[in-house]
Amino acid sequence: MDSDDDVSMNMSVGNVSGMRMEDSMEDSMDAQSFLTSNTPQQVGQQQQRRLFANRSGNVLDNDDMNMSGFIHRPPALVDSDADLTHASVLDTSIAFSIGPDHSFADVIALSIPDLPSPAAQHEELLAMAYRCQRRGLLQTSKWLLELVSSLPFAEEETAEIPVNSDTIDLPPDEMVIYLLAKTYFDMKEFQRAAHTLRNCSSPCALFLKLYSKYLAGERMREEQEPDPIKEPKRNANPEIDGVRKELKQLLAKGMKDPFLFYLMGLVLRDLGLELKAKDVFIAAVAAEPLLWCGWVELTSLCSNKSQVNDLCSVVPVHWIRHHFHAYAALELYAQEAISMFETLHSSYPSSSWLAASCALAHYNVRDYETAGNVFTQLRTMEPFRLENVDAYSNILYVQENKETQLSQLAHDVMKVDKYRAETCCVLGNYYSCKGVHEKAIVYFQRALQLNRKYLSAWTLLGHEYLEAKNTTAAVAAYRKAVDVNQRDYRAWYGLGQAYELMKVSLFSVYYFKRALQLRPYDTRMWEAVATALQSHNRYDEAIRCFENLRALEEGEGADTRNVISTLAVLYNKTNQNDKARKCYEDVIERDESGKIVVTDHVTLEACTFLSTYYLNKGDKSRANVYANTLVTAGEKYTHHGQRVLSQLENESNKSPTPEHAFFGQNEEWRLHHMYESMYPVSSEDGDRNRNESDVVINEDDNDFQLDLSDSD
Repeated sequence: MDSDDDVSMNMSVGNVSGMRMEDSMEDSMDAQSFLTSNTPQQVGQQQQRRLFANRSGNVLDNDDMNMSGFIHRPPALVDSDADLTHASVLDTSIAFSIGPDHSFADVIALSIPDLPSPAAQHEELLAMAYRCQRRGLLQTSKWLLELVSSLPFAEEETAEIPVNSDTIDLPPDEMVIYLLAKTYFDMKEFQRAAHTLRNCSSPCALFLKLYSKYLAGERMREEQEPDPIKEPKRNANPEIDGVRKELKQLLAKGMKDPFLFYLMGLVLRDLGLELKAKDVFIAAVAAEPLLWCGWVELTSLCSNKSQVNDLCSVVPVHWIRHHFHAYAALELYAQEAISMFETLHSSYPSSSWLAASCALAHYNVRDYETAGNVFTQLRTMEPFRLENVDAYSNILYVQENKETQLSQLAHDVMKVDKYRAETCCVLGNYYSCKGVHEKAIVYFQRALQLNRKYLSAWTLLGHEYLEAKNTTAAVAAYRKAVDVNQRDYRAWYGLGQAYELMKVSLFSVYYFKRALQLRPYDTRMWEAVATALQSHNRYDEAIRCFENLRALEEGEGADTRNVISTLAVLYNKTNQNDKARKCYEDVIERDESGKIVVTDHVTLEACTFLSTYYLNKGDKSRANVYANTLVTAGEKYTHHGQRVLSQLENESNKSPTPEHAFFGQNEEWRLHHMYESMYPVSSEDGDRNRNESDVVINEDDNDFQLDLSDSD
């Protein structure tokens, strides 16, 4: 288990034994008092607020924000569609709106200062990296130091390493004990490190002691689940109650250490108190804006752009928020993430993290070529970097003629470290590309044994189980992915596909809608929801989805012919014939002379409908054009075209001649009564002595015509 600050980042622990909801206010009381006691420059404009407000402005309580109980089980799936519809994204006010939330760029322009000079950034970042490194927050320290190393300034402008203020808080008699405990911590002997620091009282030593206990409990919790593939038992961290109690005592004494606030946020998050955890993380970044792990945790607790933007009034006004908003946009699959990271990359031209983030932003909008080129350049610049290499392998997997590059990538990462989870994921993609799904599953499982919270491996493992037609295992893998990160639209989409294969359309609709909620601009999500609704005979909702899908594809310049033809079918089924006629006419292709060009069965289906439509409307010329197109088509289309032409010919023969028209309507009725008198029908025999078809009523012009055939 890695001793970094990203441990259990997106993992929520449900059904935790000993959790006391009544203590939640006490846990964040000191954080709230810290927020209200600081200046507006530190915390932003202080307001009475609840950060988790829904679209209608209603405040959500703790139970609303505890997602662990319902994230992947649809409500009331057996009784009716009512509850499903109520929980559905498609039945809310934002259901069919394609408009974006408030832009991140607008928020940045209004509330975030410009980046300071490289020298000023160098001094701030280096000091914070040193503080994080001493406390074992290795991922944050690495992120800060990589940012420092990418600052563009001349060597003579390089700031000296600042004197660290933490040495003042570390008494001389604790220095040796701290260094020994830190060595144990670096060797992942967490319990030994905590025991060594049991009598220390300095802020740095206190944090390292409690953080070591927390990580030791996380490792014990994972060891109680030996098989990560099976349904988790959701065991609690055995050390979490003790760590929580000590943190509450320290904060109650008035200790305003940002690192302790951060650790309290982790504890509250793991207990399911996400709203309180968010308040504490805000207090942490308010006390120390460069505490990057706090910003990362705040992002994990935001489910949409509006919630991120709502933080602007309560988080510090600091230049680090440029990075925070860009990272949040990337995590929420926002389209503006590309421009935001490109702007930042120009200020840090050699940052590998920003380059990889740019590639991921392009990957999220399915610009695989650009993303692949950026990753290729990054691999050239840092050939031993394994972060995000799994995303690079995904890009090579979906691109054509990239099997050789994927094979080379697999060999390269094996040479770097074959026991890294990212390496196993690349190998799994390689064998999946070769069609060896059994071996791909083995490598994805191996990646999960190395890192049980590896989101990409869970999702890809679900894909492989689907390929192997093992839908039960696929569902279990996708649900684990959702447990790790509720914003992973691929896992929700995979659940929808799995239940679609199982012919459980009600479940598939629910999961596709969850994926659509996360990716409202992705045409694949709209198509999946629309198709599932159509198979469930919910035509009105399906029509609305296909209409949005058509608008999105037209905006992207994509071919909308199949969508329009599907819309025409649905309009026809719901008796919206005029809209169906318009859609069918849109899918028909014509040559320069205006003649219909038969390209596929869609054209023939359109001609079939339009010939009948115009026949019923009395537009014989247009009906004749579409019917003649069908005559040479073959099979059922030829039969339909001949039938329409026959009806057109019959109607032409039934049209009145000049002599017949001379008598007028009254004479027609006189002839009818003459016929009735010549062939009387007894009342008791009724229609048995006379065929009703002898008198044919022509509804056109309300005239009656006589059929004097020998049918009697």
